[in-house]
Amino acid sequence: MSGTRPVKHLPDFLLRNARILSDRTKILPLLPKGGHIAEVGVMAGEFSRTMIEVCRPERFYGIDLFLIHEMPQVWGRPTSEMFKGQTHQAFYEARFAREIARGQVQVLAGDSKTMLERIPDYSLDVVYLDADHTYPSVIAELEVCSRKLRPVTGLIVLNDYIMRDDAGPYGVIQAAHDFMMSHGWEMVAFALEENMYCDVVLRKLPASRCRRIARRLPLAAGYHKLGRF
Repeated sequence: MSGTRPVKHLPDFLLRNARILSDRTKILPLLPKGGHIAEVGVMAGEFSRTMIEVCRPERFYGIDLFLIHEMPQVWGRPTSEMFKGQTHQAFYEARFAREIARGQVQVLAGDSKTMLERIPDYSLDVVYLDADHTYPSVIAELEVCSRKLRPVTGLIVLNDYIMRDDAGPYGVIQAAHDFMMSHGWEMVAFALEENMYCDVVLRKLPASRCRRIARRLPLAAGYHKLGRF
C-alpha cells in the first residue's frame, strides 16, 4: 500500500494467549478493578465515563491536547454543539467535576508523551491509547507506557488497530508489532468493531519460561481476566 509503513509479521508465541471479543466494552470487565488508569485521547469523555463506571479506578488520568473545540466539526457534528459552547477541556472537566473534586480523576492537558511522563513510574495498571495514530507518536507513547505501567501486570489497550482511514494511513499496527517484538509484549485480546476500528490489548511476557508455564495454571483453573496474580 503506497505511503504505508510495512507491518512486521508477529510470531505465533506472541498471539497464543489472545482471545477475540465482540467489542471494546467487553475488555473492561477483564481489567483490574480499583487501580490506576490513563486514557490518552478522551474526546468528549464517553469512553472515560464507561471505564470509570466499570473499572472503578482509584485514580483516572484523562490526557488530551483538548483542542477539538477549535475544529468546526467532528464526525459531521459541530464541535460547538458537541461541547455545548465550551472549550474541549472545560466541557470534559465539567462532565467529571464530581470525580475531579474527590481526587479520582486528574485532567492532564498537553502532548501525550509529555503528560504521560508526569505520571509516576510503575504506577499504572492500564493505559488506553487513542490519540495521534501516526507511527512516531504511537511508538513514542508505547515506550513511555512501558515505564509507567506496573511490572508484570500492566496492560496497554490500543484503539483503532487498522491500517488507515479516509484521511490517510495509520501507524498503530506497525508500532504495536514493532513494540511487541522488540520489548517482549504479547497480544491478549482483540476486540472487534463494526467498521474494523478494532482494539487490541498488550501484556508484558514473563521473563522466564517457568513463569510463562506457571501463568497458564490459573487459566486452566478458570481465571479469565487479562491481568496476572
